[in-house]
Amino acid sequence: MRWTAKSIYKNEEEIREMIIPDVNLLVYTYDSSSLHHVAAAKWWRKCMTGSEEVGLAEVVVFGFIRISTNAKIFHHPLSVMEAIERIESWLARPHVRLIAASSSHVSEVLNLLEKSAVAGNLTTDAQIAALAKQEKGIIHSNDTDFLKFDKIRWHNPLTGKNLAS
Repeated sequence: MRWTAKSIYKNEEEIREMIIPDVNLLVYTYDSSSLHHVAAAKWWRKCMTGSEEVGLAEVVVFGFIRISTNAKIFHHPLSVMEAIERIESWLARPHVRLIAASSSHVSEVLNLLEKSAVAGNLTTDAQIAALAKQEKGIIHSNDTDFLKFDKIRWHNPLTGKNLAS
């Protein structure tokens, strides 16, 4: 089955599935030394200039700052102000918004961790997965670990691969 952002019509209003990016793609977008830079930058430009709704998880926003400003991780780190300016420019677009966690978010994340029998580095992925379930969105990432979580839709824009768990 191919999962892509699609349009449906309800009450004569167009509704699109939300794109929920993982931090890895955002980092590749701004890391010119990454092997994935060109493809990720093209994908993100399309997201920013398109009309499909983009939902940014707070954990992704802060992860972008943490990684993109860290000289030990990022080959050409951004200054804190540069990272903040990037984020503010994304959020200034009418189709981009922060995703607020529902009151059941913590329970949903814990449930995902328990059912998939993972934790550690995948705890953040579980947070993003819970938000994707909440918003009925599609996670855009080149990290296949998201498929360890139940009922998650995932798209790798670098390869075009689409899967549902």
